[in-house]
Amino acid sequence: MAFKELATRRFSVRKSTDEPVSKEETVAIVSIGHIAPDCPHAEKKRKEMNEIFKED
Repeated sequence: MAFKELATRRFSVRKSTDEPVSKEETVAIVSIGHIAPDCPHAEKKRKEMNEIFKED
């Protein structure tokens, strides 16, 4: 996918529902977020996946 196509297709969700999100969906979303670039000047270190999703 070309950058122009990606930039024109992205959107921000501004409405939410009370529909529950499964653990599998949440893990997939956070995993993708870990791939995304972040601010190069950020002093915070990203948490590891096992820190975010502690087993019950």
